[in-house]
Amino acid sequence: AGNTSLNLRCKTCTASNVAKDLLKKSEQLIKEAEANGFSLSHDTSIKEALATHPVPPDCEIDLVQVASQTNEPLITQEACCWSKILSLQSDFATERPLLQSIIEDAGHICLFLPKFHCELNPIELFWSYIKT
Repeated sequence: AGNTSLNLRCKTCTASNVAKDLLKKSEQLIKEAEANGFSLSHDTSIKEALATHPVPPDCEIDLVQVASQTNEPLITQEACCWSKILSLQSDFATERPLLQSIIEDAGHICLFLPKFHCELNPIELFWSYIKT
């Protein structure tokens, strides 16, 4: 009695992942601006990242909190959700996924590509080469 059930992923961990994605996108925008001879502040890059990659509606995230972070996840209690507990387990973090094991054991290369970035997919580069 008195024990509360754990969710698969809590709002804090979800917000932390969204914040990390926004920070990576803002850093990319700053680098692109500098490469083109422009200067872009951290706050402006966060706002631009939010404009191009909106926050999911089920995620409650504070823009000021995101802007003040330095690519570190939000501090949470260690047992806030199942996702957090699993991510803290060293054997879970170093274990290969079953799909990766099957593919690599068959002698193939397994690549996990980032979502929504088709420009990084090798087949897209090949397809682009064929079309031209």
